Amino acid sequence: MAAITSHKLRQYYLSLPQDIGPWYQIYHQYIVINLLNTDLESEILSLLKTPIIFYVDESKNYFIQNNILFYYLLYSPEFGIIIPQNLLIKRSKEIHFDLTEIFKELITIIKNHQKKLPIKSIYTAIKSLLPPNICQKMFHKNVFTIEQYCQLIDISTATYKRAS
Repeated sequence: MAAITSHKLRQYYLSLPQDIGPWYQIYHQYIVINLLNTDLESEILSLLKTPIIFYVDESKNYFIQNNILFYYLLYSPEFGIIIPQNLLIKRSKEIHFDLTEIFKELITIIKNHQKKLPIKSIYTAIKSLLPPNICQKMFHKNVFTIEQYCQLIDISTATYKRAS
């Protein structure tokens, strides 16, 4: 694994694979605007315990394949300062992202900050993005249910129904 500084990384043309775009929107619409800088800092430090995976194409474009929150915060003038200076990276030989891993990263953040987040809106957004084959792989059902969501974020369905 290699290391790179966040300053150097900002100089590259860094992007997300097109299929990750809607997941990025969840962070943009529901996560970042509802969390404090200290919350975001603790989440990014936790996420960065695993290396950031990049695919570099022939035009030297970098595509981040995990840690969507990191991508969001890296280019944010308001939040960029909470990114650690040295980052572990891993290069991938092909553009590939694991939707299950992206889902788990998001669920962990929701679970850690459920009282500050619009959990109903996030559930609706996630449900619309999870294809049946991923639901089948993770839950042995073709749909992502409210009960499964509540169990993953450690709340009761009654708490979910009372949430805004």
